[in-house]
Amino acid sequence: GWFNWLLPFEPGVWVALIVTVVLSSFVYQFIEALGGTRYKDHGDGSFRSWTMTNLYRSFLNFTVNYSYEPTTLGGRVFGVSFAFWAMLISAAYTANLASLLVVRSQGEPAVADIEDAIRQRLRICVHATSYSETYLKETYPSIEPLLVPMPKDELYSALRGGQCELMVAYKQNFDTSVRRREDNPTCTLQWQGRKVQPLMDGFATKLDPALFCTDLVNEVFNYYIREMTDNGYMAHLWEEHINYYADEGHCGVTTGSTNGPTERRLKGASSGGGGGGGGGGPPAGVLF
Repeated sequence: GWFNWLLPFEPGVWVALIVTVVLSSFVYQFIEALGGTRYKDHGDGSFRSWTMTNLYRSFLNFTVNYSYEPTTLGGRVFGVSFAFWAMLISAAYTANLASLLVVRSQGEPAVADIEDAIRQRLRICVHATSYSETYLKETYPSIEPLLVPMPKDELYSALRGGQCELMVAYKQNFDTSVRRREDNPTCTLQWQGRKVQPLMDGFATKLDPALFCTDLVNEVFNYYIREMTDNGYMAHLWEEHINYYADEGHCGVTTGSTNGPTERRLKGASSGGGGGGGGGGPPAGVLF
């Protein structure tokens, strides 16, 4: 619209800025008058002309185009202060405008979080009898009428079929499903909002009360897992895992590898001191 340039600041801020500019012109004129400047030396020699000139110059200063012409020390100090204030306002305006443009280019999410989905009365598909369903019911009691419990293998088809507007799923499952033709045939599946609840899973390495060596195994295993996380190797393995289960060429996916993720991931885990008896478990347990 024609007034989009006003969006970086709230209406109240714009009013405050205009009032500040107008008052600044009067303050500047008063300071100059106290210093001995006479209005007869400006424009057509009238007080009205001097006032209007100062008001005009104040608005020019607001656009970071300094236009005051002070002849007194006080006027010069005030002019420098006003110019610095105008610079800060201009920087804030530019930053807010750039932020708005970035947000618009990305598109606004349908929902911000679970509370927002409840406020909008959106139906939410969830894996029936799972921890996800239990957690949502216990944490958000008002969500129960909106939940649509479904078998795990029917969640994505229920979402596409319109049985629900949203779906709560585990991230590791979503990351693979979004690249599979069966779950995301039109490449329109999107993650909306924030994470509902982070979960931490891993190998069981503390099964005794420090009588054996599991404490040492746990620390060694943790050290190598952190090292692989810091150097990006874990992220590489996870991307390889997703691509392994993705459909080649679907939604722009290029796997570029024929190796199964289990072989590569167990190889990474084996460098962690033997894995503490967890090497035979699901390799995804290393990541979550």
